Amino acid sequence: MAIIGADTYNKNPDTKICTHCLVEKPLDSFSRHPTAGKKRKQLCKVCDHAYSMKNYERKLAIRGKTRSTFVGGLVDKSDWKQGDVRADGLVFMSKRKKPDGRFQEWWVTREQFEAKKKAQRDRMRWRYHNDPEYREKERQQNTSERQRAAKRRWNKANKVHMENYMAKRRAKVRGHVAELTPEQNKIVLEFYKFRDILNHVHGCVMFEVDHIKPISRGGLHHPDNLRVTTAKFNHVKFVNQLCPVTLQKTGTY
Repeated sequence: MAIIGADTYNKNPDTKICTHCLVEKPLDSFSRHPTAGKKRKQLCKVCDHAYSMKNYERKLAIRGKTRSTFVGGLVDKSDWKQGDVRADGLVFMSKRKKPDGRFQEWWVTREQFEAKKKAQRDRMRWRYHNDPEYREKERQQNTSERQRAAKRRWNKANKVHMENYMAKRRAKVRGHVAELTPEQNKIVLEFYKFRDILNHVHGCVMFEVDHIKPISRGGLHHPDNLRVTTAKFNHVKFVNQLCPVTLQKTGTY
């Protein structure tokens, strides 16, 4: 049973009795009361933290949310980058440098990582459309020569992702949008990677990723509508607008 005003029954002025765990502890184990001057809280720091977390979980449950579990520890050196996956399946979120020079790592589950990234994108999108100063700052950064050079370097090092993005953009402009799941998007990237491997083996650009039904004719940028063909076949198909069966009969590839 909790004791109301337990400190009044304690004769030692250097200690205090916690009203939850009923243990006599030194005053340093109690946080200062925010509105009672130099007085200390009735709960010790351990019990106060447990009560605060329980109350926080209760409020989140009312809103239909869950708390992100902090999984990590202090390390001397941290070379992980955001999005890296550990052997146990946890995803690296961020790191924080402590005053002693060590790093504190933050690992979350895949679901928590996706939820946090989505919330971050939503906040940035809302701020971009509702804060004129932030929008102008973003435009100046994106149009600076340094930012353009960084984009050119990234595009050159990630040609597979750029070509996949441009194909999805062409389909979106024409209104032929296919919502791809993360697994389907990986399959699409595998087509481009396989094409690069074939071109590297032959030492020239001999193969390309072809849309079986062209995007210009209503085709979707979807794994079921992709294949790896020779560049000559793809160019003849584009110029003559012939179906693959006719091209096979005429022997133009």
